[in-house]
Amino acid sequence: MQDWVLEILRCPVTLTPLQMLDEETLQSINNRIAVGELSTRSGQTVTEPLQAAFINESQSLVYAIVDDIPNLIPDDAIVVGEVPASSSDKEQESE
Repeated sequence: MQDWVLEILRCPVTLTPLQMLDEETLQSINNRIAVGELSTRSGQTVTEPLQAAFINESQSLVYAIVDDIPNLIPDDAIVVGEVPASSSDKEQESE
């Protein structure tokens, strides 16, 4: 992926920068997927190992890259840590 693309990509939930997962972290996440430990924000258990992915700044959400196309749909994000509330979630709570 070109550097300029990485500079503008943001997590759609936390609005923080995204970075590519390194091999060690990718393997660790794939190990957690293999034992059924991870799910998406929508609650679906992740069953397919990742070939590549982005992770947000707080290292709480992972976005799969499939065929060089990042999936940045918020509900498809894989929860790997404590997820801070998004700005839209905060707005809904205050209503």
